[in-house]
Amino acid sequence: MARVEYSALINRLTGKLGGSTFQLNGAGSVVRANVYPVYRNSPYQSEVKIYNAAIRNSWKSLTTSQRQAWAAWRNWYGINYSNDSSMPKTAYNVFRKCNYYRVAAGMSINTAPSYTAIVNPPLYYVGQETLSSVSLEFDRSIVTESEGFVIRATPLLPNTKLSGWSKCRTIPEVIIDANTVDLEIGYVNRFGQTPAGGERILMQYLTFDLATGVPYKYQRIIFTVE
Repeated sequence: MARVEYSALINRLTGKLGGSTFQLNGAGSVVRANVYPVYRNSPYQSEVKIYNAAIRNSWKSLTTSQRQAWAAWRNWYGINYSNDSSMPKTAYNVFRKCNYYRVAAGMSINTAPSYTAIVNPPLYYVGQETLSSVSLEFDRSIVTESEGFVIRATPLLPNTKLSGWSKCRTIPEVIIDANTVDLEIGYVNRFGQTPAGGERILMQYLTFDLATGVPYKYQRIIFTVE
């Protein structure tokens, strides 16, 4: 990266030229080499593309008045839940945020925003606890009836590994009863692996408001399989 000094002839450069990018940052005007990411059409990338395509196609089918309704809902949300700085500003991005986890959970897309009061104000938090389990049963009672949830997990990792959250993939759950969710069937279908013992699984669950689609609880759990 190199700094750029302007003259009377040139007072500004932005954009890409050849293999270089001209931009402004905290250091002033700089030029750096272009970095092209390696394309990887991984199963996870394909999954996310399917979710985004479904949401994008649904948005395209909305009428002008429906799109305006989402823009108006964003203003309502900002007045009542102004502490949630994660909510995007544009109508489409709000529509996407409020439907992404519904699609990931296998639910239908909300084409009209809901003005139902959110039971729990949006709050993102990251906690961690170590649990021992072979059956990978999830305690359903921590999620209220007004909440939907998405569970993601990693393949089997060495018992000494504490990192690897980027490897988490969505796990289809199998509900046993109102209080317990069995993840083992979905886990085996996803990864082709059966927890045997001596491994570690990193798991994430995210809950969202069923009426509005707004996500607000995020928890990380480390399963040590014994």
